[in-house]
Amino acid sequence: MAGASASSNTSGTSGSTGSSGVGGAGGVSGGSGSSGTNGTSGISGNVGSSGTYVSIIAGTGLTGGGSLITDRTVNVSGGTGITANANDIELSWTNNQNNGEIVSYNAGDPNRLTVAEYVNPDFTWDGNMMPVQNMTWDIGSPDRCWREIWAQAFNTCGIFEQNLAGSNKEENNSHELGTVMVWKDGELVPCSSNKDHMRMGVMVPDKNIPIVQGAEPVLVFGIVKEGDYLVTSEKEGHAKAISREEMINEKLHDVVFAKALEDGEGDSYVINAYINI
Repeated sequence: MAGASASSNTSGTSGSTGSSGVGGAGGVSGGSGSSGTNGTSGISGNVGSSGTYVSIIAGTGLTGGGSLITDRTVNVSGGTGITANANDIELSWTNNQNNGEIVSYNAGDPNRLTVAEYVNPDFTWDGNMMPVQNMTWDIGSPDRCWREIWAQAFNTCGIFEQNLAGSNKEENNSHELGTVMVWKDGELVPCSSNKDHMRMGVMVPDKNIPIVQGAEPVLVFGIVKEGDYLVTSEKEGHAKAISREEMINEKLHDVVFAKALEDGEGDSYVINAYINI
């Protein structure tokens, strides 16, 4: 027979669940800061009234101009005898049998003065004619000569003879001051013989024609006394002195070309002498 079953053990009682712990209290939130006060707006200025614009007016002979609300350009319109260049105005005048005049104005005087009048083909001039720069400008040229000059007095510092240029004129621009010249075989050359009657005068630098009259520098050698007569010599381009007695006794009138105006002595030097060919 089967044995009796053992009785089952009873389950133990479950323990009671523990109570939950108390949560910590939340921190107090900080209060929000107050907003800053806005600044007051500035007072707007009043709108100005519209200005009045002026104009530039192009006068006679000009073009352009207009109201100065913007940049304006005024141009010279030019015309007969007037050319407007980039940096200047060029004037030219051609007279075709018309009369005219040259005028001037004095400072502070609005009235013009007639300096010269043109009545074809002549100019009539009232007043002095002076160059702006001394010893700079010429009147005429070797190939553009005035035919005649009329004057009460003619003041000069030496008279040159254009027709003594000679066939070798291109070679005569660089002679030493006062070089004594003679005429030989159609050429103007420095002297090289004693008492040459073909003496033609003396030279100055940068001129190819001789001075034939005037108180001028003469290249000499030896001893010279004031009042001595000057004749050519064997020393090329140099004069030498002779006394008045020698000139008279030897009848050298046609070989003398100058008279010394001062004393001197040396192998080669310049004195002032009056030349009269």
